[in-house]
Amino acid sequence: TAAFSVGGSIGSLPPTANTVDTVEEFDGSSWTAGGDYPLGVYDLEACGTLTAGLGSGGYKTPSDPGEYINTNADYNGTSWTANNNMNTARANYGFTGSQTAALAAGGNNPIMATSQTYDGTNWTAITNLPATRKMHAASGPSSQGLIFGGLLAPANTNTAFLWDGSSWAAQPNMATARDFLHGSHQAPGTAGLATGGYVGVTLQVITEEYTASATTRSVDTS
Repeated sequence: TAAFSVGGSIGSLPPTANTVDTVEEFDGSSWTAGGDYPLGVYDLEACGTLTAGLGSGGYKTPSDPGEYINTNADYNGTSWTANNNMNTARANYGFTGSQTAALAAGGNNPIMATSQTYDGTNWTAITNLPATRKMHAASGPSSQGLIFGGLLAPANTNTAFLWDGSSWAAQPNMATARDFLHGSHQAPGTAGLATGGYVGVTLQVITEEYTASATTRSVDTS
């Protein structure tokens, strides 16, 4: 009932795409125009909420071959405010969390495993993903962020990894390997959604659900 979309392109694909700075807000039934993003950009990522959103990175045209950027801006539901840039310019990366606690991992410029967190002001490098990937999705908070799917060149991947605040751990594989899919940034770390994407050149309507496995512990009492 309170979501936003930001940027993208109209017409052809990069590097000649007509990138836009358009922002639209969704109230659960209809879309209305929001405050424009500071620049037109394609394949940027966003997270947070309608009144406390974050947009970062992406691919800027119409220059040829285009330019990967590290721009970072906060949204208050009305307008955008520039903040400190990402450490690494990138597009098509996994991004999840909130305006003051975000996680960025992998991406393209070229395909990378580089990862970093954001505290609302500064970006901090963290342990790289176990493998390079791009066009993947993310879910959950920054302290329990799930990265899944995407392109692990030269083929799509169905692998998933969970960040626990200090390291990456392998999770159960997705049923279908695909790229350009989307996650659920506002989900808890123990649950998430993977929707849409491509398998090869074929668009998908697949939705998969993730549920974290329970941990059994023994407790001694006296």
